Amino acid sequence: MRGRQQKYREFIEYYRDMILSGKMKPGEKMPTVRELMKIHNVSYSTVSRGLLELEKDGLIKREHGRGIFVSEKFRKVTKAAVFLPFGPKHDRLVSEVLKGIEETLNAHSYLPFVFAMDSEHDKRFQVFEEVSSEVRGVLFMPPEKMFENTEDFLEMISYLRSLHRKFPLVIVDRFPFGTEDYFNWVTSDHYEGMRKITELAVSKGYVNLYFIYHARYDRMSSTAEKKKGFIDASAGKNSTIITEKEFLESPLKYFKYSRRKKTAFIANDDALAERIILRLEEEGIPPFTDYGIAGFGNFAVRYSGRLTTVEQFPYQIGKSAAEGLISLIKGKKAEFRKKIPVKVEDKGSL
Repeated sequence: MRGRQQKYREFIEYYRDMILSGKMKPGEKMPTVRELMKIHNVSYSTVSRGLLELEKDGLIKREHGRGIFVSEKFRKVTKAAVFLPFGPKHDRLVSEVLKGIEETLNAHSYLPFVFAMDSEHDKRFQVFEEVSSEVRGVLFMPPEKMFENTEDFLEMISYLRSLHRKFPLVIVDRFPFGTEDYFNWVTSDHYEGMRKITELAVSKGYVNLYFIYHARYDRMSSTAEKKKGFIDASAGKNSTIITEKEFLESPLKYFKYSRRKKTAFIANDDALAERIILRLEEEGIPPFTDYGIAGFGNFAVRYSGRLTTVEQFPYQIGKSAAEGLISLIKGKKAEFRKKIPVKVEDKGSL
């Protein structure tokens, strides 16, 4: 079942698209709350929150005793487009990034137009083109799936380049590897986070160190930065970089049994760390016993209280990205690139 946050965003985006594209005309009456609940198969809370946001953005107005109407005239504010990936996998991270973006833009009298990218991101790009003349700048958080194959990856770079030529643009959280000197961006300090957590493993006496990552995200800046951090911190040690597929197919090949816990697995993210734990458990190796393990992100689910990890601050990422975009729009800066500090959370799994 889709998360409530995704349904809420889809409800808002549907009516933003309808109003901004002109499919719903100024002054046109909207369905009642009960009708909206039935049409979109959502709760009263989702409809109520969605209408409040549309009203706050100046897209609709309520008239007591008459109903809800499309505004005759939108508020005269500076508008910024915000492209974000939504779905159950992204809810927590993206919601915090969005909160930082929206609060910062609103505080500076900017109106965010949020385009929720999913499997139909091409349609969002099309809708954006219809309203792009009203937009002064763009924030773009690339969906992970756009990094997975060459065709989607090249399409993404082409689209980002076209946006960059037309608008002030800031890429949020991750960008295509190799473009760091071309685009503006705000990310977590992935290099420093991985360097610190690898150093922690070394300081605790681990001699066999593995960094395990998703091969399909090799084109992502965060993956490259984490690899570099691991390599620099493990120099002179018995360290190896392997893919998720390589490990999950033959976990015991990489596991050195020892009562003194000489082997440590450092995963690209918390979700992968949890998969590693479960895979070793399938081989009869209990969690947190004869090996060390760490993740990245502080988004663990099953082992959130026990998994050593690197904490990221998505709200701060969103806030800084919005501040950077505003400075570009106002011409205060010609470029904006920033890494948000991270923090190692030692919970005992190393």
